[in-house]
Parts: sequence; C-alpha cells; structure tokens
Amino acid sequence: MRNRQTLGAVLIMVLGMLMVLSALVGLFLSEVTRDVQLRFQLSGKINLKHEAYNIMDIVQSQLEEHLTFSQAPLPKNPLKNIALNLPESLQVVVELTDESGKLPLNEINQTMLTAIFHLFGDIWDAQKLARDYIKWIKRKPVRSQIIESWNKSSTFKQLPEEKNPDNRQKKQPKDNVKDATQDNNLSEENNGMLFPNTLVHYDQLKEIESFRTIFFDKNGNGNNNLARLKACTSLLNTYPININSATTDVLTVLGKEFAFNLDAMERHLGLGENEEKNYYKNLEEINALGHGRLVLGTEKDLKNKNDMMRKQANKFITTKPHLIKTRIMVSEGDVSFLLESLWLKQLTTGTKKHKLKKTSQIDGRGEDYELELKLLEENGIL
Repeated sequence: MRNRQTLGAVLIMVLGMLMVLSALVGLFLSEVTRDVQLRFQLSGKINLKHEAYNIMDIVQSQLEEHLTFSQAPLPKNPLKNIALNLPESLQVVVELTDESGKLPLNEINQTMLTAIFHLFGDIWDAQKLARDYIKWIKRKPVRSQIIESWNKSSTFKQLPEEKNPDNRQKKQPKDNVKDATQDNNLSEENNGMLFPNTLVHYDQLKEIESFRTIFFDKNGNGNNNLARLKACTSLLNTYPININSATTDVLTVLGKEFAFNLDAMERHLGLGENEEKNYYKNLEEINALGHGRLVLGTEKDLKNKNDMMRKQANKFITTKPHLIKTRIMVSEGDVSFLLESLWLKQLTTGTKKHKLKKTSQIDGRGEDYELELKLLEENGIL
C-alpha cells in the first residue's frame, strides 16, 4: 500500500515538473519566434532605408533647382512629375517645412521676445515672460559628471553660428574672459560636458515657473498655447525671416517692429480663408504695393535718420527661404522608415568639380554662382 502511495506521489511530481518544463519551453519558443519574425521583417524591409535616402537626394536636387530659378515659395510636393520607378507596394510621403519663415526663439532679443509672448497675454505678462526667459537662457551652465565629454577626434554636426543683427549685449570685460577660461579648464579636469543653455526642446519651458501656468496644463502636458507657440517659432532658425512663409502670428509680431499693413499683407499672402496665395518677389515690392514702409539698404543709404522704424528691415526680413526641414516617410505594409533632415541654403561663387554652374535668376545678381543645400543634420528611424 505504501509503495503504491509513494509511486503515486512520484508520478504526480514528475507530471508537475513536465508541466513546468513545457510551459518554460513554450515561453522560450514564443520569444524565439517573435525575435525571428522581427529580424526577418526588418531585414526584409531594409530596402526602405535605401529608398528613403535615394528620395532625399532627389528632393535636394529639386529644391536646389527651385531655389535657384524660381522666386515662388517652396513647392508642396517636390516629387511632382518625377518618375521614381518604385514598386507599387511602397508608399512615399514627403513634407517640407520652411523653418526660415518662423520666429527664432533662441535669439536673445527682448523686443522681439516680448512681442512673441504678447500673443498669449497682456503687455505686462509678455514683459515678465521675456525677462524670465532671458534669465533662464543666461543661467549658469550645468556640468554633467556622468556623461563623458566628447573625444577630440569625434565629429558631430552643429548649426553654424550666426551673429545676432540686434545684439545689444556689451562685450564682456577681460576678467569675465579669464573666468570663462577657468571654467573651460575646470570642465576638462572633471571630464564632464556642459549642457546647452539654448532651448533644445519646448518641454524645457516647464523649468520656468511663469511658463508652466500659460503653456502647460496641471499634468505638465503642453496646451493650445504651446501648440500655437511651436507653429510660429523655431528653435533652429536665425534672422532673417522669410516673409513669404510667415503665418498671421509671425506677421503680427513683426508688425510690432516694422511698419506693416497687416490686413493687406495677409490678403496678399492668402492667409485668410478662400484667398488666392501670392508672394513678394523682394522687400522693395512690399513698399511699392503700399503694404508697408520698410527701411531698406544700409545706414549710409538712409536719408531720414528719424524714420519711424528703428531697424533696417533687410537685416531681419527676407523673401526667400534659407533653412528647410524635410520629412520623408517610406512605408510598405506595417513597416516604415522615417528620414528627417535639415538643410541650409548657401551660395558659393566660382565653379567646383562635379557641380553644375547655375546662373541666378533672383537676388539681382549679375554674376554666376552655385547654390547648394548643406545638410546640417539627419535622423532616420525604422
């Protein structure tokens, strides 16, 4: 009797162990199957990445051609009338954004910043937001002790530094220069890196108390005001601003500084509903059409020093794009590849090898020059 009980207990234990082992094997096989399927799927769709980069080359060529020979704003579909010869299963979406048509939020210009924040409150709130924002920008750099500094041999792409045309800051005294040198030495000794003082992402505005109440909800998520701020400002652009790509908010802010007929400009640019879209060929046309009274040329060219405008418009405003953001999405089934890139328009005189020499039809140039889009950064996500 005892032997039968013992055998029964052993049999139950063996069956239990088999059940546990079968469950573990099942989980292992499930994980292996999913991993194999994912690897097979990604390896089978790796051609999406190559197609996206090929399309980016085509978009670059089309943009260079457009910016050289046309005065019109950027085309909505740069691939129109272009035979890509792609498989029917592939879907391609190309989006262009003229970042040069937005207000540069990282430029320390209190007058412009106050005008931007005036969109979201009265003048007193706007002045406080501008002061708080400038104070936050000028805060003491934060040094990381965890992230190692870049190796001198490492390379990474940065936006080119441009001078602020309305830089009212005074030159730092020699003592401050010495202190900055000491800080750099301290950074090297600690083998740390300094986080950038400029605004890198709009979520950083939550660090400023006055901004949390206006641009974020109780849960810390951006509200409609933040969406509106993103639509009219840029963290990448610098002056001048392309007036042909400006929104109503951008024109309103610029109208605080320059003599604009906002209603006439909005009608001309087709910013209202069911209005025909036009563009300005140059800044002189704004004055000629009576849509504004801008101070153009250089300070030597100005005859009336007591003009109502305090700034020369051509330092802050242009009619041509110079910073373009592209977004290319190539999809096939459930898999897609997203390629985002940022391009800077630059002009170079003379000829170069393997480059087509183009004759300018714009800018009033009498000489030949080469226009090319310089790739500042790119980000691909599969």
